Amino acid sequence: MIIAYTENEFNNAKSDDLLKLKCEQCGKFFYKPKKEIKHSLEHPERNRCRFCSQECVTNNIRKECHVVTCVNCGKEIEISNSEYKRSKTKNFFCSHTCAAIYNNKKRIITEEQKRKTSESLKRDCVEQENIDVKKITKKIVFSDLSDEEFKQIIESCKTWYDVKEKFGYKNVVPTKSRKSIIKRCEKLEIKYLFGRKDTSKKTKKEMFDTRKNWQSARSGIRKIAYQRFFNENKDCKCIVCGYSKHVEVAHIKAVSEFDDNATVDEINNINNLIGLCPNHHWEFDNGLLNINDYI
Repeated sequence: MIIAYTENEFNNAKSDDLLKLKCEQCGKFFYKPKKEIKHSLEHPERNRCRFCSQECVTNNIRKECHVVTCVNCGKEIEISNSEYKRSKTKNFFCSHTCAAIYNNKKRIITEEQKRKTSESLKRDCVEQENIDVKKITKKIVFSDLSDEEFKQIIESCKTWYDVKEKFGYKNVVPTKSRKSIIKRCEKLEIKYLFGRKDTSKKTKKEMFDTRKNWQSARSGIRKIAYQRFFNENKDCKCIVCGYSKHVEVAHIKAVSEFDDNATVDEINNINNLIGLCPNHHWEFDNGLLNINDYI
């Protein structure tokens, strides 16, 4: 830090008063607060008052760089002064590749390390072979099964996940295999619960048996109810108050009141669906609203 102020100016200045300094790189004069100059004088290793700008800081770093050659390939590279001082061997490299090549040549591998590496590789190979054998023996090719065996497996599967587990597929059942399985099911007239079966034709029992949980099955029935109601009613509004900004679909006869053999089509019959605003829907579900007065 090159000082350009007098001792009296420093003593009389307040903490935030600016004092004149000279840049060590370009020689220009600049100003810094007294508190920063005082801090720099107390901690010279973290001196922030040596340069007038970041550009001068960068230029000074470049000036202090050492030009050295890569020990491995001989390419000239620039090393900062701090990095040069930190290095004990003074071996510098232009890239990680050159460093690895140079250091691996000098690396001494003992016989014990070679033996351990060899044993580890052999063990890994044996384990991998055992895994591959397990996978091969587990996977079942459904085309090799008899009609009776195929039927028994399919009837025990409710979802494609069950099919994957039964036939031993690693991740999911491939699309080509799915088509082949469904085609064979149709040929043998086997009723299957998985696949893209028309939801509206399913029974209530099938919906609740094939879905993950109760909420999922209920959501599937409600989704079809919404589609059917809004397709039939272009001008939808609450039948109680006439609110039309947000209309929800409710079942006059609740889903829980239908028996297990009732189809989704029957449950979502248009005559069993009404439009209600959120408030009146909540009142209807909680027995506070007699809907027969408005139908």
